[in-house]
Amino acid sequence: KTFAAQAFRPFSMSSEERSVATSAVLWPLVVFALVVHFRVYQRLFRLAVRCCALPSRDALRRMSPRDLRLLRSHRLASWPHLAADFDAARVEVGKMRAPFANAAAAHPPAQSHTFRGPVELLESPQSRVFAVFVSSDDAEEFAWRAFRHLNALLFGGTLHIDDIRVVQGRGRARELGAIGAEAALCCDFSPDGCSAQLSIDFDWSRVQGWTLSRFASVLMHEMVHAWHDSVLWPPEGEFQCQHSATFLGLCSELSLRCRVLCLPFFPNVFTESWLLLADSDLEELVPGAGAAWMERLRADLPYGGDLASDLLGLGMSSDDVFAIRQRANDVNMWQAQAITYDGLHAWRKHVGHASMRIAASASSNGTFVRGDYVVVPARLLHTWADEKALAVTCDLGVFAVRLAEK
Repeated sequence: KTFAAQAFRPFSMSSEERSVATSAVLWPLVVFALVVHFRVYQRLFRLAVRCCALPSRDALRRMSPRDLRLLRSHRLASWPHLAADFDAARVEVGKMRAPFANAAAAHPPAQSHTFRGPVELLESPQSRVFAVFVSSDDAEEFAWRAFRHLNALLFGGTLHIDDIRVVQGRGRARELGAIGAEAALCCDFSPDGCSAQLSIDFDWSRVQGWTLSRFASVLMHEMVHAWHDSVLWPPEGEFQCQHSATFLGLCSELSLRCRVLCLPFFPNVFTESWLLLADSDLEELVPGAGAAWMERLRADLPYGGDLASDLLGLGMSSDDVFAIRQRANDVNMWQAQAITYDGLHAWRKHVGHASMRIAASASSNGTFVRGDYVVVPARLLHTWADEKALAVTCDLGVFAVRLAEK
């Protein structure tokens, strides 16, 4: 009876009581709407200020060498008329040799010609992050140790990073997810644009399932970005492309050094996301076991498994699996240099979507989609390459594409 009275009370209210109740509900909604609008307008205002507020020549000359390079890398495409001012400031700043002031001082580079990085990475590179680290803080500490040694060994101690963050939940993690990124180099400028905060961000929800080898490989990729933006003074034409020819060239050079030093990682270029293999590649990659590999794919359920488990099941070692990944990464770098990084991304996206459609049909026709790699009949890849005006070639004995000759 009491419940019924309460349930039907709004219908028995007087007009004054109903007005008070309505106000009690509406006012919080109005305040919430105003707060939301304020934040939207605040972001738009910051964007307008960032695009319109131009630094003076004196302001550019007062910047540190790193921050001057970062500002040029991130803003010159919007401010092409300031190219001469940036060049003049570079000369002045170079004379003064302004010191780098950032948190990297807390992580001094090791003085060594051999990699003495994290013990976990060297002893068990194929271990999963979730099995080694309890929290994102532990993963951050691991990334800092790896960064310190890689910076000293492969970059000559030239990289200066303010922070390495393994983020989760809302905020930056959501931003990474929105752009489909598992990691990214983040550069935040002060309101006047004269100082920068440079960090490497990882999405903890993705990092947990990685191997330590993959963690280091993705870290190297972002370190190359940091080198390109904060150490190099690239030509103006490279600012329109995030992964320029210079970027890919350094990735190739570092990959060779990693191979020579027998390091269990490489600068990742698409490889750790998912591998694209032609059915004709299987025997080339695993001599004498290509047929058994194909039989395993036919017998297993679609979308399951991964490259490591499939190859280990064929009797291969972890070192053999890593060697195949490294070889595939070299092929990806070659393709990216041949058809550009964005061109390779578009090609892989086209093949990936087409492969998913075929794999979901009643007959897969020799197309197999696994957890981290895809096997497609070579004849289909030839057809799709023709549709995209790409020529088929063979690099390191593996299927690859390049621009078709006119």
